[in-house]
Amino acid sequence: GYRGYDGYYYLLEKASYHWTSSQTGANEAVSFGGGYVNVDLLRNVHNKNYGFSIRCIKNTIPITSNALIQAKSRSITMKGAVLFDGGDSVTEFGFCYNVGSLPYISDNKVISTGTDLSNFSMEITNLNPDTEYYVRAYSVNKRGVSYGNVIKAKTSLTDPETVVDIDGN
Repeated sequence: GYRGYDGYYYLLEKASYHWTSSQTGANEAVSFGGGYVNVDLLRNVHNKNYGFSIRCIKNTIPITSNALIQAKSRSITMKGAVLFDGGDSVTEFGFCYNVGSLPYISDNKVISTGTDLSNFSMEITNLNPDTEYYVRAYSVNKRGVSYGNVIKAKTSLTDPETVVDIDGN
């Protein structure tokens, strides 16, 4: 749980919130939380008057998250985020994927060429139609590799047809 800015305690034994070392303004900072409804790690910006625990995490692997956007017959589009860099610069991030087993970066991967760690999306192409893939985001720093949750994404047998009216709509 946490202590609200009003002094009352909330979500005791249901959630956990922790401050990070990242400030977004004079009165706001970044926090991570989990539990309650979501089991995923959530990144939020809160007023510093909230009473969250302080976690001293440094020199560790990054924390990575991901979600499926779309699956077509020969491609899967994913979005991801590096929620915490582990105290060191992230040197590589993207998505890894595999058929039939947990994916690692030693398997198939697509490497992001972007610089926005907080919100990136990529299309994984040249996939087989009607096939279930295991996909997850990853990030690397000098301490190691971090992986997001594994998502099962099945490519479709065919792509849906696009219908266009006489006016081109």
